Amino acid sequence: APLSQAATYTAPLKLYESSSFKAQLYDAGNRPQGLPSEGSFIKIKRENSLTTGMAVSASTDQLDPRPARLIVDGEITKDDYWSDKAGGWVTIDLGKAQTIDKLKVYTYWDNYRYYQYVIDVSPDGKTWHKVATSAGIRKNQRHKDMCMPFLP
Repeated sequence: APLSQAATYTAPLKLYESSSFKAQLYDAGNRPQGLPSEGSFIKIKRENSLTTGMAVSASTDQLDPRPARLIVDGEITKDDYWSDKAGGWVTIDLGKAQTIDKLKVYTYWDNYRYYQYVIDVSPDGKTWHKVATSAGIRKNQRHKDMCMPFLP
């Protein structure tokens, strides 16, 4: 129900965090005009790393609009992600030899999914060494990122 004391907005709203809103336009007699509008704003977190903007290849890039390039774009959102069936793989070329000791894996987070993956590294793209695995993690993915530390 409209309130005569409700705030009147004459300028754009500034949103700094993810938010949802519902708005209705009323005339001077507090009668609704048209239908209510709803929307949401999802704040995109940006996290640059050694992989940001690097070349990426994947077992499939067929599930548009979720191409493999989303893995290395540096943007962390719930709705823009690469996906594949079980057994899929991703290779990120860092361009040159790098010393790394951890990898953050960002997954779709909804409290209902389990993820199993293996992290392999290679100095030449031919010889691969397993450095981390999520095997044995038997909890729902409640957090959007998992940090996988390993020896460099």
